[in-house]
Amino acid sequence: MSRHSAFMRLDFALGMLEEGDLDAAIEAALAAIDALPNEAQFHFVLGELYEKTKAPEKAITAYQQALILQDQDHLGAGVRLSLLGAGEHMQRLPADYVEALFDDYAPRFEKNLLKHLSYRAPEQVFNLLFTHLAKMPRKPHVLDLGCGTGLAGQHIHPIAGRLEGIDLSKKMLKQAEKKKIYNRLQQGDILAEIAENAPRFDLVIACDVFNYLGDLSTVFQRTVQRLRPGGFLAFSVESSGFDPSCESFNLNHTQRFIHNRQTVRNWLSASGFHIIEERFVPIRTENGEPVEGHLVLARLKTQLSAKLPPFPAEETETARQHIAIEPM
Repeated sequence: MSRHSAFMRLDFALGMLEEGDLDAAIEAALAAIDALPNEAQFHFVLGELYEKTKAPEKAITAYQQALILQDQDHLGAGVRLSLLGAGEHMQRLPADYVEALFDDYAPRFEKNLLKHLSYRAPEQVFNLLFTHLAKMPRKPHVLDLGCGTGLAGQHIHPIAGRLEGIDLSKKMLKQAEKKKIYNRLQQGDILAEIAENAPRFDLVIACDVFNYLGDLSTVFQRTVQRLRPGGFLAFSVESSGFDPSCESFNLNHTQRFIHNRQTVRNWLSASGFHIIEERFVPIRTENGEPVEGHLVLARLKTQLSAKLPPFPAEETETARQHIAIEPM
């Protein structure tokens, strides 16, 4: 069987899945694997099919093989193994997987979230911020962590003196660039080390971003390095469906982390923040049911004595015309 024929078998398997004929889908996936046994995607699809037929042991074997056949786990086989109790306890979703996921999702991201999932996290975070604007500098410099296509940026940019965004997915950044609301967009990991001379911000926002990280202690510490003295952090996480047997966070079947409320508070305090306000409001729907978001506005406790250098005047005053998407 040719490579082309093998992929046709996989397409047939996916077609049978859509029609609900799981037995035929599995048969076609196995035929594709017989033809191309080293194709990780085939094993991953087989694992998904076995999950749907309530055959977890067979699914685990398929996902393990998909993981072996990849240099980087772009498919998320390790995530599936973790959810099935056969993989490591994840502290975060793999960066390569998240990048690939959102690169593929970018063209339909906003339509799917806004139309089908009633997505409201950016709006709700901005409502929280708006209540406390008097506490913040006029026209603050804002960093949008995990900015995606710029949904949060759209709410923030009218009040921002400068707006920057960072995201793993270059294709999501291309969508954000079209909005012409950011002074600068950067491709990179929000957990990356921060250079000592990097610009500091008055406000950091993270809407629906920390759901892809389990342990948030490191990202809160990195955020401190991005903020000016007395700076603010506003973000959302999910708290619906938290497993009380977990001490801090658990990976949900949606492949997003759910966080213990008190643990989030403890991590913030340990990083030097005090909480100004918390809200618990719906931020999207899942299978028609509302998903509760835990919204937090926090401020650095410590007022640093050293005055950090401002943004260069020519950068601050430049109109939002050209945006360079730069690697981290």
